[in-house]
Amino acid sequence: MGKEGEQQFRGNFIQRQIKKLLQRADLNYEVIGVENLTGVNRVTGEEKAYNLKALLDQGETATALPNHPAYADFPTGAAIVAKEGLEEFMGTLVISKKYTNSPLIGPPIRVMAFGLGLRLESVNPHKYGGDKKNQKMNSKAQNRVKKNKVGISVLQGSHSPEMQSARWGSVRWWEGKSYLVPIAFRGTDRQYPGSIFNLPYYLRKGRKEHKATIIIGEPVRVSYLERVAEVYAQGDPDPNALKRNRVDFPMLLIANLHNEYMHQRGLEDNPEETKYTQGYYEIRLQELAQHPISVNLRDLWRPGNSAPKQQPEVQEKIETEEKRVAPRPVFRLNPGSL
Repeated sequence: MGKEGEQQFRGNFIQRQIKKLLQRADLNYEVIGVENLTGVNRVTGEEKAYNLKALLDQGETATALPNHPAYADFPTGAAIVAKEGLEEFMGTLVISKKYTNSPLIGPPIRVMAFGLGLRLESVNPHKYGGDKKNQKMNSKAQNRVKKNKVGISVLQGSHSPEMQSARWGSVRWWEGKSYLVPIAFRGTDRQYPGSIFNLPYYLRKGRKEHKATIIIGEPVRVSYLERVAEVYAQGDPDPNALKRNRVDFPMLLIANLHNEYMHQRGLEDNPEETKYTQGYYEIRLQELAQHPISVNLRDLWRPGNSAPKQQPEVQEKIETEEKRVAPRPVFRLNPGSL
């Protein structure tokens, strides 16, 4: 065996050992909607024709978009991926250099990512552009995401003026991809809350006592989200309405997952459960409820309805594309249906 072969073998062996450690992690968790990735509900055995695996097998691409409540998102998420055998849906993870450069949590993040075959790309979320060093780093990450079939972008959702351009710039992580998969993280902020200095608590106690819930939504076509953002921006006096919508609507998909989880379990009056959708996105949903185009957006998108009519040849192409993967998912922004 040549030197290159030995290095590859050693790498594979180390990866397997890291994965085994993650699989053995004593973790309190539940995953909802894994069939949206794999096509199979492992509890009931029920098969779901519309799923990410089927789309990727057809040559489509995707970006997974989780919310970010706590530092425990990554270690908990990595253990769940290993335990559930979801490595095939891992590609390039876009993550803030705040985490990857941290002397405390950076090394374990890199080790876990290596064990799952997940490529990390650091970005400076506060400056999409800015000085040349950060601009080069962000461009490198963007190019890497484009080359991978699956990209994973962690979006914090901060609405401070400092982060506004970064939020709008986050569209680049799903721009050019076929589909976006919303993922809701719940409870990780109790496992590993507040500060990186609580890592010992997470390792000793938090991950066992507090349950994390990961909710995986259906893949949604990016071109559909773009069309919805355009339609809702029409007539809006805010010159940045389109920029805002292009980020807010994917995040509202995640808010929808949180809301459905709470409604199904009767948790609407529990502040600990409702905190994931309070504030900005709660207000946005109320605004959209009063919007003159507050309709089922699945119908809105279809040519010939509220959306501008396409040329006949374009209509035929869109309808043919729709038939390749059926049924197409419902994307609801009407608060009455949440």
